[in-house]
Amino acid sequence: MSLKTKKIGFIGGGNMAEALLTGLKKSGVNNIWVSEPRAARRRTLSKQYKVKTTASNVEIMQQCNVIVLAIKPQQMNEVLSEMAPHTRAKQLFISIAAGIDTTLMKQHLGKSARIVRAMPNTPALVGAGITGLFASRGVPASDRTLAQAFFDGVGASVFVSPEDQLDWVTAVSGSGPAYVFLFLEHLIEAGVKGGLKPTQARQLALATCRGATELAASQKTPLATLRERVTSKGGTTAAALEVLKKSRWGQHLQQALKAAAHRAAQLRKG
Repeated sequence: MSLKTKKIGFIGGGNMAEALLTGLKKSGVNNIWVSEPRAARRRTLSKQYKVKTTASNVEIMQQCNVIVLAIKPQQMNEVLSEMAPHTRAKQLFISIAAGIDTTLMKQHLGKSARIVRAMPNTPALVGAGITGLFASRGVPASDRTLAQAFFDGVGASVFVSPEDQLDWVTAVSGSGPAYVFLFLEHLIEAGVKGGLKPTQARQLALATCRGATELAASQKTPLATLRERVTSKGGTTAAALEVLKKSRWGQHLQQALKAAAHRAAQLRKG
């Protein structure tokens, strides 16, 4: 059964929900509801995406068989308590709330609740995201396929297991865009200090990161091999990489990701 045959209800109409709405509409999915407390936001979403909007989470539960929890983690307990009396058999719950594990959700929704946790990242806003997924026990293969199709509309997706691997998904791809933006900031700053115009440095840096990523994705060549092909002995790249090596840049980056994963685990455990 495809997404087009489902009634999909969003609880929360923020930026990530809007990105997912965009992907669904491009995929030809039209039976969509959104629960959002802000009247102005409801009007915007209704006008732009032709979705049904409401201020009632209960109405979403009554109308829809795929429920997307697109709310802040600190709102989860209150929302789940409101939803619990209205759950129906075979509803699929998809949560993009960071740090809220399926054990907590099942305490409210019931042990047999079908839950998929998702960790998307912000490039989903431009259709270039990557989402880590985890399916709780009892989620059938058909629902896993639905969840994957749901997030493939804004990029790509991958299932992980056990659930705590989502902590590392958070560290690598959830937080990952921030690392890339920081790298770009310094790449551009160095170029400007070297005499390039800011617009030139930005254009060069953005195109370089985009091109390098597309090149790596286009073939199965190991990244180390691609790096070596750019690095001539005694050349400019070798000089730059030697500085990075001496500063233990790679080790520091791995330590940073460990810190991010550790913090994700802390949030998950409360």
